[in-house]
Amino acid sequence: MTTQSGSFFARAVGVGVFFSMAALAGACGPGGNPDAAAPVDAAAPADCSSGDAAAGRVAVGMRACASCHAADLGGATTGTPGPNLTSTNLGGWSDQQITSAILDGEDEAGDRLCTSMTRFRIAGMNGTEVCNIVAHLRSLDPIAREVPDTCM
Repeated sequence: MTTQSGSFFARAVGVGVFFSMAALAGACGPGGNPDAAAPVDAAAPADCSSGDAAAGRVAVGMRACASCHAADLGGATTGTPGPNLTSTNLGGWSDQQITSAILDGEDEAGDRLCTSMTRFRIAGMNGTEVCNIVAHLRSLDPIAREVPDTCM
C-alpha cells in the first residue's frame, strides 16, 4: 500500500509541477524570444475605447508588469528596469501602438523593444485583455521618473 500511495503521490506532485511550470511559462512568455510563432487570433486592436480599466488593473497584476515597470507603472530604476507606462511616456502613443508593444514587443515606430519584454501574444493574451490594460494605463496619473535604458 505504501508503494502505491507513494507512487500516486509522486505522480500527483509531478503533474502539479508540470501545470505550475506551464502556467508560469504562459504568464512570463517565451523568455522574450521575438522569433517564436504567435497565435493568429490575437490581433493588435486599433481602438481600445471599450476597455475596462478595472479589469486592466487586474490583468497588469496577473501578468506581473510591476516586476519591470514598478508598482506604480512609472518605470523601474532597479532590477530589470522597464520604461514608464504612464502618459508621461505613452501619452503620444495610439491604442494600436500600445497594443503592439504589449502583444508583439514593438515600439511606436514598429521597431523591436528589448528582448526582456514579454511578447504577450505568444503568452496567450487576447484583444479584450490588452484593451483592458490600455484603458488602465490611460487612467493612470502621469509620473515623471528617469529610467535608465538597459537595452543594448
